[in-house]
Amino acid sequence: MNVRIAKITDVDLVILRTFPPTLVVRAMGEATRGPATQVTLEREEYEIPPADGIWDYYLRASLGPLAVITPVEASNSWFGFPQNLMQGVRVHGIGDGVIEKRLDESREEALQPLGRWRLTSFEVEDSIETPIEGTVLTALFSNKGSVGGSGGCNTFIAAYTSEGGSAGRISITDLISTEIHCEGPPPGINAQEQRYFEGLLAAETYLASRSTLRLSWDDGRQALRFRRLLGEDDA
Repeated sequence: MNVRIAKITDVDLVILRTFPPTLVVRAMGEATRGPATQVTLEREEYEIPPADGIWDYYLRASLGPLAVITPVEASNSWFGFPQNLMQGVRVHGIGDGVIEKRLDESREEALQPLGRWRLTSFEVEDSIETPIEGTVLTALFSNKGSVGGSGGCNTFIAAYTSEGGSAGRISITDLISTEIHCEGPPPGINAQEQRYFEGLLAAETYLASRSTLRLSWDDGRQALRFRRLLGEDDA
């Protein structure tokens, strides 16, 4: 069961120059138990926008039984957020564990790989292969130079650097993952995951739009193609 995180330590706001703009809220916190899984940043849904223009968000996770301080973070992307009605965000932990941040403290960025993506295909020249049915391969690019997600079986984290706006160069390095062996069904999950990780590490260029991301190498002949995940759906 997902519960609210005890303490919020930082909140970062980025406005991506999409059309219309996208607000990316990234929240970091500390849980009092661990390990932490299924970490989400959930946005309150209002029938009537809040009078003060401050939208409420909640950082939640499923926590293990160990009594240990566990750092967690998650982000939420809102395409077409109501700029004319919104003044800022309020991210809740438990009790006094709340941080409020106003939009005038945010920064604007050109569209980069930032955000949460789901793999839709492996591309080799004219060949396109979709992931094995029932598997979900993801990548979350943060503005702190890290990328993490799921390979369909194991979770991973890596470092990355990028140069450019909607297109540019990218380098993903130092990838580490959990080491669970998934035999299926369906078969081939481990081989697919290895292919995915190798593709991430091989990526040299990226091309991003509001809804898609393409990481390519080998002079563009090989690529991983993703679609953007907006909010917590499509997980």
